[in-house]
Amino acid sequence: MSKRYYLADIILVTNSEGEQEYTTALAKYPVISQAGFPVNPENGEPLRNWTLAQVESVDHAPLLADPRLDALPDFPLDGKVSSINTAAKNAMLAAMQRRGIDTASVTGTDGYREVIQLIGVAANATFNVNSFGV
Repeated sequence: MSKRYYLADIILVTNSEGEQEYTTALAKYPVISQAGFPVNPENGEPLRNWTLAQVESVDHAPLLADPRLDALPDFPLDGKVSSINTAAKNAMLAAMQRRGIDTASVTGTDGYREVIQLIGVAANATFNVNSFGV
C-alpha cells in the first residue's frame, strides 16, 4: 500500500437511510483515507467545495482518473520542493489555482511538508500536517 495526498471535491450523497450528507469524492473507492472539512454551523454545509485528503491504497489508478480528485505529487513530506519533478509541481500548482488556493506561498517554501501544511490550512484552519494521516 502506498499513501499520497489529494485535493478532493466535497459532494452531497444519499446514505443508506435515505438521508443526504456531505462527504468527499473518495467515498466510493475502497481506500483508507483521512479527510475532514469544516461546515457552517447554521446549515451544516461545507465552507468549501474541496478538502485535502491523505489516501492509502494498493492501486491509485482509479483515483488518478477521477476528475473530482487532484493528486498531489507522490513525494516524501521531508523532501525539498525544488526536487519535485517540474511537471508534477506544475500540475499541483494548477490544481491549487483551480480550487482557489494561493500558490504564491508555494514558491517561497523549502519543504513539501510546508506545502501540505499550507494547503491543509487553506481547507481547514485547524489543520496540522504532523497529526494528519491514515
